Amino acid sequence: MAIGNPVERKFHQCVQQFQSLAEQFSALYSSLFDADPSTLEYVSLLRQSCLLMASAISSVVLSRKPLVSPAKVSTPVADSPETPVEVSDNFNTKFLLGKTCRDVLKYAQEAATSLQMLPINEEHVAVLTQCSRMILQVPFRLPQYFFVSLQQTNVKLALSPPLPLTGQYITVTLNTHLSLKVEGVIEHSGKTRVHRTPSAVYVQVVPSLEKPLASDIKAPELTRLERTELVKKDYFQAQFLLSLPVRGYYTVQITASLLDHEDTLWQTGPKTTMPILVDTDEGLKQRQQQQQRQKEVGSAMPIPGKSMHGHRV
Repeated sequence: MAIGNPVERKFHQCVQQFQSLAEQFSALYSSLFDADPSTLEYVSLLRQSCLLMASAISSVVLSRKPLVSPAKVSTPVADSPETPVEVSDNFNTKFLLGKTCRDVLKYAQEAATSLQMLPINEEHVAVLTQCSRMILQVPFRLPQYFFVSLQQTNVKLALSPPLPLTGQYITVTLNTHLSLKVEGVIEHSGKTRVHRTPSAVYVQVVPSLEKPLASDIKAPELTRLERTELVKKDYFQAQFLLSLPVRGYYTVQITASLLDHEDTLWQTGPKTTMPILVDTDEGLKQRQQQQQRQKEVGSAMPIPGKSMHGHRV
């Protein structure tokens, strides 16, 4: 869609900002593996309110077409298995926000239809201001998970080959493959899991060429690898065979994400990066000899303020 005048461009920027905020709420939701259902529903409603405002701006000002609901706007029901305290506090906030989103949707739909043929004026701005005011008037109450978590889950990874020291690389000879083994242990507090239990782990390995060793080397198409491994007694492992076809410095990003028993993917991490150097066998030997010479020269240099025999000057 072509954006004509500066006013429309400003509104288009607002749409992009609301959409970006909705994506951040989605990322937040997918990271809350240990959160209670009430918290997840509240975060979902916040995401829906952002998408709703983006759609309202687009419909009322930009596209001038009747508003279509950007997502299913849910209203919490009262048969939740939460404690009475949660029902009296969090439920009322969720209910009001869900109901308000539905009211905003209806109001924006009617306004988009009635203002469809008019040029952008103060009436359009008033409609969007009212939509925003309706959402902001809902009391904001942080849900339970922001204060206390009834379960805590951590994933610890062990890689083979292990990560090198800072500034060093795992060396791989050109035209060979790197065998990568990812092992993990899932730690959790308490004897039972209150909300959800990990049933599998999704491991993703993404190689990328950071710097070729020669200017005439073209960046190759590298294969992204992924595996889903079942969790057995809080342990899992995955093995990969990486092809790194040209000489250069690589990074391999390794990410682990949990899946629950409903096969919902949670972006829990951890995420780690492995630096790799690929060169010919001769090139790797030359680099190793050069590093050894530099280490010997460094150890032979006199310490300032002392003679070669260790006496003060």
